[in-house]
Amino acid sequence: MSPWTSQLIRFARFCAGDPATNLQMAITLIIAMIAMVVSLESYARSFKFPVRDSNRCIGVFLVGALACSFAAITGAIYIAPKFASHELRTAVPLVFSAIAIAAVVTPFAVFVFKGSYMKTLSGIFLSIAAAVVAVLMTKAVFTAVRKGEGDLDKTRTRKERMREVL
Repeated sequence: MSPWTSQLIRFARFCAGDPATNLQMAITLIIAMIAMVVSLESYARSFKFPVRDSNRCIGVFLVGALACSFAAITGAIYIAPKFASHELRTAVPLVFSAIAIAAVVTPFAVFVFKGSYMKTLSGIFLSIAAAVVAVLMTKAVFTAVRKGEGDLDKTRTRKERMREVL
C-alpha cells in the first residue's frame, strides 16, 4: 500500500473518531458530512450571504475536504517524520489542515458565497464544530448499542440458566 493511501485511511479513521469497523467509519463520516453541509447552509442563510444554496455549500464542503485531506496527508508524510516528539508528529496534520482552511477553503468560500472573510471563516469553523459533535454523538450511539448487546447477551444467558434450573 502506498504511503498516500495508508495516510488517507489513517486520516479518515481519525476524522471518524477511530471507529471499531469500516461500516461504523462510513456511517460516521456520512453523518458528519451531512452535519457540516446543513450547518454551513444554515449559517449562510442566517448571516444573509448574498449567494447561498445547497449546491454551493456542498461545493465548499468538497473543496474543503479535499484541501484539508491533501494538506494533512502531505504534512504526515513529508513533515511529521522530521519531528522527534510523538505529540508534534500527531499535531502536524492538524496544523496543515488549519492552514489549508485559512489559505484555500475560506477564500474559495468567500468567492462562492460573496461574503466577508471573517464571517465565512467563522461559518466554516462552526460547521466543523457541528461535524465534531455529530462524530461524538455517533460514537456514543455505537458504544451504547455495543454495550446494550453485551447486556442483552447476559440477560439471555441468565434466562437460559433459569430455564435449566426450573
